[in-house]
Amino acid sequence: MPRTVKDPQQRKQEILQAAEQLFLSNGYEKTTVEDILRKVGLSKGGFYHHFQSKEDVLLGLIDLMMDQVIREVEPIVANQGLNAITKLELFFQKHVEFKKPKVKLLAYFSEQKLSHSQQLSRKGTFWKNYKPHILAIVNQGIDEGSMRVASPEQTVELLLVVFSYIKDRLPQVLDDTEAFRKYVSAVEEMTERTLGLDNIHLHLLRLVDRKNVDE
Repeated sequence: MPRTVKDPQQRKQEILQAAEQLFLSNGYEKTTVEDILRKVGLSKGGFYHHFQSKEDVLLGLIDLMMDQVIREVEPIVANQGLNAITKLELFFQKHVEFKKPKVKLLAYFSEQKLSHSQQLSRKGTFWKNYKPHILAIVNQGIDEGSMRVASPEQTVELLLVVFSYIKDRLPQVLDDTEAFRKYVSAVEEMTERTLGLDNIHLHLLRLVDRKNVDE
């Protein structure tokens, strides 16, 4: 029987899927390249054709997650039937809900499992892709009169710095209900003041079930 030759992209996705399952079930440190090979049924040569190391696989998973998040939030931004406040709330709720099963991967990413330069590169790429969508919401809010922002682009950049920090802290506070509540309240209050919202209270994350975030 002739050997089935799979599309390289399909094989790469199989490696990523197997690695994600192993990282989440066994832990990143306890998972070896050999474990991934056994799960996929692949030789070392086949693995190294796509990835240089286990760390490279984790980077691939982070890249895939970033692409998926962007695709999830794009329809919210493009929805002409929603006002800017609603879009902003849905944007962040969708972002967190999407990451519920991915929190451990984010923790591995944040806990120095990757080099500092690798982390900075991925974060920079992610926020670069994220920025146009949040900026579009803020500009819509300015046009609608619900937001008062003198320098929209610079304001969004500063907000993203804070949101990046919160994202890194999220895995550490999920098991502490009070700490999680305080972070949520702080993010909402800071965003309200930064965007110049008058008598409008944001609910960026309150509709997200905290207990389900780390499932």
